[in-house]
Formats: sequence, C-alpha cells, structure tokens
Amino acid sequence: MQHQILRFSGFDDEWKSVKLGDILTFYSTNSFSREKLNYEQGNVKNIHYGDIHTKFPTILSVHDNKDIPFINNDIDLSKYKDSQYLQDGDLIIADASEDYADIGKAIEVKDINDEKVLAGLHTILARDEKNITINGFKGYLFLTDDLKTNIKRIANGISVLGISKNNLSKLSVNIPSKSEQQNIVNLFSFIDKKIELLEHKYEDYQNFKKYLMQQIFAQKLIDATDFRTEIKI
Repeated sequence: MQHQILRFSGFDDEWKSVKLGDILTFYSTNSFSREKLNYEQGNVKNIHYGDIHTKFPTILSVHDNKDIPFINNDIDLSKYKDSQYLQDGDLIIADASEDYADIGKAIEVKDINDEKVLAGLHTILARDEKNITINGFKGYLFLTDDLKTNIKRIANGISVLGISKNNLSKLSVNIPSKSEQQNIVNLFSFIDKKIELLEHKYEDYQNFKKYLMQQIFAQKLIDATDFRTEIKI
C-alpha cells in the first residue's frame, strides 16, 4: 500500500535533494560560560546552547526578549566581525548534548532589529547566504525526523555527544520551492501560535487553582460556587 504524499494544493513539482553545506554557510561562535553572562544589562546578547535545549522555541523572536542573557560589559568582543553577529533567519544549532534526543537541536532567530546578538558556547551558526530558503523554513526543517536521525548518526562522544560543521554539511535534505516553503512556514507558525495561547491558558488556570486552594483551605472564601461557573465546570 502506497503512502499518500501530503502536499499543498497547486504544488506538484519534486522537492530538490541538496546537502546542508550547499545551502548553509557556517560561522565561528564564542565559548563564553554562564559566569560571563547576565540578565540585567549589556550591549550584546548571547545565545547559550543550554537555553536552546531547555528554553527557546524553534522560531525565536530576539527583540526585547528577557530570556536571552547579555554578555558582561567587561568582556572584550573586538575580535568578532560584523558577519558573526546574528541576522534574521540565522540558524543556531546546539553541537553538544548529553543525550541523542537533543543533539543538533536548532532554533531560527527573527526580529533582530537593532540588537546585537552572538551565538555562544557549543553552538554552530549557520546562514543561508544563497537565499535558497525563506525565513522560518530552516527551523522547522531541523525538527523533521529524517534530519534528526541523520544528525544522531554523525554524533560522537562518550559522556557528551558532539557534531562538527564538516559532518553536518554533508547531510542531505529535501527542499521545496520557496512558494511551498512559505505555505509550510505559515501553517506551522499558525499552529505554534495556537500552542502558545493554550500554554498561557494552562498557566492561568494553574495560577487560578493555586489562588482558590489558598483561599479555600485558609477559609477565606465563604462560597466558591460562582467560580465553577467562571471556569465552565
């Protein structure tokens, strides 16, 4: 039994198989530890690989994002070229992990605006300078099972797994036309926004539950019946 290919209406041309190295140009990153970062003030922000693993979404909006730390002002950044500072659409790939599940986890950045941001410790900075992909597509591409499986195959190490730019550049991916890429990005961006709204609603209900428990068990609420209606029980 043949599997039906899921495509957007109006697209029937074959996706092109290319090497990541044919799409992406790789840049050097810094190796600043957490001790050289802070969340209060600074002129340059820094994407730490630990935050890619635990905190950041696939498509990361940079502007005024309080979850991205600053590099301490006493750190000399004069050796970093303009090309090493992040641009909209850049891909930041975690090149180290303690397990296979997170090796090669990547985020794509957007909304840089006038902020200065560097990719940090245990990351690979990748940029599509040939304009083969649209912004947003690369982040979702790195979520696909096929690419994640191939990244696991090139990972090496014992206690900590690692991947290299050279091995990463040799991996093959399938790329549709830019028009179809736009449809893909629009779809998954829409789903991500829905997920974000549900997560906010979940957090609101959790906080509401804590409030009610504190009030009820402290015997500060005389009648909690009205709250059942409010939360549609």
